[in-house]
Amino acid sequence: MYPQSPPAPVLCEKTAMHCPQKVQCYSNFLPHFNTKFHLSDLVVGKLEWEVLEKGELSAKWKSLGYNDTKWHYKSNSPTARLNLKVTVGAAGVVQFCVMDGSAVPDFYVDLSVQNPGMDYAPPDTAEQWASVRREGTACGKGKTPGHLGVELFGLPRGEHVVSVVNEGVRISTVLMWPE
Repeated sequence: MYPQSPPAPVLCEKTAMHCPQKVQCYSNFLPHFNTKFHLSDLVVGKLEWEVLEKGELSAKWKSLGYNDTKWHYKSNSPTARLNLKVTVGAAGVVQFCVMDGSAVPDFYVDLSVQNPGMDYAPPDTAEQWASVRREGTACGKGKTPGHLGVELFGLPRGEHVVSVVNEGVRISTVLMWPE
């Protein structure tokens, strides 16, 4: 059948993954099979970033009905914020996929925010989060060249708002472990 055996599966407990908890992956990629996990549903407050499309298929394939579109958010200003409501569980982490080698963002966290909506405005007291790993796994486990996985860790359990700030940053995916 195969010229060689497939590689053995990696055990979650021996990696940086948080496998004992169930992950929730939010993106606006198409095709998207789970309508409960759209990245756009996490956005709160005034949207200061633009929404862009990155298509991976040629016109020929699209004409045949295939769809592989990677919608994402991009900052065009050094002060523009993308405010995302997140739920943090026992793992204490949230991961972001920063696309195409774009600038590394700064993250500000407003802790214990209940039911933020489109009227949300980040307070001056939101602190810049210093516990950041820049080798997270939000970008297809390193399979996507030029993409950077960024993990915020040490977050307390609860509902928070994370504001992503920096010009040129492009965010496509957010992973959470809410349990």
